[in-house]
Amino acid sequence: MLGRTDLEASTCWDFPSQSDGHLKAGDATFNGVTPARCAENLVRRYARPGDLVVVPMAGSGTIGDVARSLGRRAISFDLT
Repeated sequence: MLGRTDLEASTCWDFPSQSDGHLKAGDATFNGVTPARCAENLVRRYARPGDLVVVPMAGSGTIGDVARSLGRRAISFDLT
């Protein structure tokens, strides 16, 4: 993580809303929506550009939207 200015340095993240204006992703009306900034931190941390991000519980679609906006490929599905 040394020298990585694109990643949140702490293990305690505070994301007050689904979309704070920084990144529009997912359906904000979905119950239990994942904050876009949280998804962004996780995708940047664990997937390289061009990697495939598989989201088996897609819900609002936030993680897939964020992954694609960051240059990752994404497959999202949900069994609801």
